[in-house]
Amino acid sequence: MSYDLIVVGAGPAGSTAARFAAKAGLKVALIDKRSKIGFPKQCAEGINTHGMEIPGVKIRKDWISNTIYAGLIGLPGKGGIHIISKEPKGYILERKVFDAALADLAADAGADLIKSSPVVGLEKDNTVVRVKNSKNLKTKIVIGGDGPGSIVGKTSGLGNPISGIGMQYEIKAESKYPNTLQAYFSRDIIDSGYSWVFPKKDTLNVGIGSYKQEALKAKLDNFVKAVGVKGKILETNGGLIPLHGPLAKFYSNNVMLVGDAAGHTNPLTGGGIPVGMFDGKLAAKIAIEELESGKMDFSRYQDEWWNSKFGWTTKKSLVSSARFLKCLNKGYIDAFLKKVGYIELKSSKDFPKILYKVMNPWLMFQLFLTAKDFPKIQKYAW
Repeated sequence: MSYDLIVVGAGPAGSTAARFAAKAGLKVALIDKRSKIGFPKQCAEGINTHGMEIPGVKIRKDWISNTIYAGLIGLPGKGGIHIISKEPKGYILERKVFDAALADLAADAGADLIKSSPVVGLEKDNTVVRVKNSKNLKTKIVIGGDGPGSIVGKTSGLGNPISGIGMQYEIKAESKYPNTLQAYFSRDIIDSGYSWVFPKKDTLNVGIGSYKQEALKAKLDNFVKAVGVKGKILETNGGLIPLHGPLAKFYSNNVMLVGDAAGHTNPLTGGGIPVGMFDGKLAAKIAIEELESGKMDFSRYQDEWWNSKFGWTTKKSLVSSARFLKCLNKGYIDAFLKKVGYIELKSSKDFPKILYKVMNPWLMFQLFLTAKDFPKIQKYAW
């Protein structure tokens, strides 16, 4: 079988690439190693309200588990800064439903959706895709959307991004702060990352992430106790998270890498859904144009990505994440949150409450340097 384009990996990035390429008339195969798209879940499932606007996908009600109106930055068990909005700021998705739907949209556009087919390598200048226990597939272009340990990245010579790691429980429990995306910081829990509670309709995603690869179960269990979450653990999820920036090169002869495979996960938040879908749409556009021109110059993909809002956001986030880890390790964040206690902020007029409680200009300045760009980058960071 021969294709114009083979997309490896039916996550949000890969399915988006396959959909737009097939819609434009290319002969496309979307290949995934899993028998059921979206399983297992490896995500906290949060996305901001702009996330779907970027690739031009209209969000469906059955994809949403909960709507987010607020954010909380806290110290586990000690409260925090609760920023409350009247307008929706994001959603907690049902990733299993969401991922399967995106793959179906690609199939509806004309892509061949091939499941239970692990790709084991590329040959002949990346124009032959080797599939385990199946015949090789011929193609003109390959898009690798197969995650942080991408086989496409490895066998094309591009490699894999430097990754941290995350672990999460989905717990049958109610949240003290429903409709609130909660991020917690404490050296006592983890000194190389942060923890979270993302409330779904009837469950909580309670997780922990680290910039380095380390054992997280004991730390996650400590965090669950610290925030007082009690309930039955329904699922345990975990995996690598690229948190140290993109690969030096994420294109090669006849190959483009998208999403986690390219290291495009935001290095400050760990968010990867909007950027992955943006990548997929951009890579599909480049594939269509290069096949039409016959030039097959995929350096354009990298250039256009770095010149996009996501490229700009990544540069800013790399600086902010380095400052965040410095402040966390020096104890500045713990000290700040202990002084703050619990504060509700409903408008910009409420921000002086923080200054009044902290009364430490030097500490405020250190944290200001860390957080100053977040209002600008958050639209593209999760």
